[in-house]
Amino acid sequence: MKSIAKSEAQPSPQDLVNPYPCVQLHHWFAMAQWPVSRMRAYLESCRGPSPVAEAMRQIYLDVLRECEQLLQVSLPPDLAEHLAREDAALTAAVSDQRLRKIGVRRRKARVAAAD
Repeated sequence: MKSIAKSEAQPSPQDLVNPYPCVQLHHWFAMAQWPVSRMRAYLESCRGPSPVAEAMRQIYLDVLRECEQLLQVSLPPDLAEHLAREDAALTAAVSDQRLRKIGVRRRKARVAAAD
């Protein structure tokens, strides 16, 4: 009977992101921006069926526009550079994890073919 090589447990996506706090914060920020923009676009595309509903729609649109303006943030160059470095490091870590998975599969295939 052959023994199957034990492989290490792969880190979860959260484990991969934890060492990169700027990337994580940027992702959360983008997750906050998306529904605001989506809801503003949705409310702009429709009209209230009554004058009261239209007035409420306009109030909500004004609030959503203000939220969008608050969420339009440009990072200072040093933070943008730090975020870019973390993003590149995370991309490399994910790529490395994929390559390790492929390597494990190829090794298993080679061992199975040899038998």
